[in-house]
Amino acid sequence: MITQSIHWIAVAHQLPDDDMTVLIADTENDVTLGFHDGDSGWRYCNAALVGDPVTHWAELPDGPIRTMRRRVVARIQLERLSPSHASAC
Repeated sequence: MITQSIHWIAVAHQLPDDDMTVLIADTENDVTLGFHDGDSGWRYCNAALVGDPVTHWAELPDGPIRTMRRRVVARIQLERLSPSHASAC
């Protein structure tokens, strides 16, 4: 099992890059996917404006594809360094 902690950032301290999909939490403690549009504020992934004020955001955790890709890259790098130890991964 792979676990990854989520680091929540208060919007008062920092905003994500514009148009970057992130997890957002609002004043109703609802958590969903969305992005910050530099011109008009927070939007859901379907581009609708978020109704309740967003209080925090977090980068998306690695999904299984990204995690598998990292494992494959690490294995390739290990094989290049030492082919006899590649099976240890």
